[in-house]
Amino acid sequence: MTDRPILFSSPMIQALLEGRKTHTRRILKPQPTACGGKFPGAIYESDYSWPTGKHGCFTVSCKPHPPESYLKAYPLKPAPGDLLWVRETWARIEEVECGCSEICGCPQVGEVRYRATVGDDERRWKPSIFMPRKYSRITLQVTNVRVELLQKISAKDAVSEGMQLRHWITGNYPEHDIGVEREGEVLRNKFRNLWNTLNESRGFGWNANPWVTVTEFKVHRRNINELTSKAVA
Repeated sequence: MTDRPILFSSPMIQALLEGRKTHTRRILKPQPTACGGKFPGAIYESDYSWPTGKHGCFTVSCKPHPPESYLKAYPLKPAPGDLLWVRETWARIEEVECGCSEICGCPQVGEVRYRATVGDDERRWKPSIFMPRKYSRITLQVTNVRVELLQKISAKDAVSEGMQLRHWITGNYPEHDIGVEREGEVLRNKFRNLWNTLNESRGFGWNANPWVTVTEFKVHRRNINELTSKAVA
């Protein structure tokens, strides 16, 4: 089991805290380059034995033989059982900011605030990349990892990524979801738009249809250092 950090935007932090997000898709690096071969996806040491003997996936290259030369291994990170401590936009209160009594609920010096919870204010937020491990409040326990093309995502997968239908009728009359909006198309489009804001400028937008790792996880609303073996069992 390995511990590693993972970054999320404020909307996705909210989805994690609300129990709406249990999957995350990240760009597979390096992207596979094959001579028309199919990319078979994730393989696991428990049910597939290859010379590498590691959890990962592979793709076919241009060389016909021997096997070791035409199968390129891609170790997948994270792996099932790993713990991911979540980094998010944050701020640490260095001094009492409002200058009034404790009755009004002023933050205490040294207290950590999270943008996803308190929203945009005039606080000097620090980027998620700079969040120390000790201030993380969410830990993800990886349960499964697979590889697929980005555009393979289904409406159900989009929901697991934290996407929602936000029409007032669907919120009050869920039986009319499909009548108000074409549910699957809307959910996939919302994920596509979110994906493009994060990855299109890097050359991995929706239309590029890159290979991605799909990480499934269980959410623990506590710091990774507070998790015991019993807590994650």
